[in-house]
This record gives sequence, C-alpha cells and structure tokens, in this order.
Amino acid sequence: MSPATSQAIPAPAFTAALAAYDTLRAERLPTALIQGRRDFFGAHAYERADGPGTFHTHWGEHGRPETRTG
Repeated sequence: MSPATSQAIPAPAFTAALAAYDTLRAERLPTALIQGRRDFFGAHAYERADGPGTFHTHWGEHGRPETRTG
C-alpha cells in the first residue's frame, strides 16, 4: 500500500480491503454518525457509549435537549 500511495498510484481495491480489515479489528465502530442521522430524520433513538439506555435528541430545540427513551 505504501509504495502505491507514495507514487500517487490509485489502488482502490487495496484501500477498500485495508478499510474493511481496519473495521474488523476495531474495538468500537463509528456507528454514532449513522445513529445520529437516523434519530435526526425519524426520531429512532440511539444508544450512548457512556451508559445504558436509549436516548432521543430534540434537534430543533435550543440547546438540543435529550430525552431518555429506554
């Protein structure tokens, strides 16, 4: 990967495979963005990493207050 990158040679299959491997070995996946988008567009709620339960953010209100839903 490094030689291709340093020579500015596109290697989309290798970079995709590397990204997939990084995802497999990650301790915590970056799903917070997806959960936040789902909550924003449809009040689906989300889980937080700092404690148990599910929450919904009132995105249109000042200060974006949270409500615990479960």
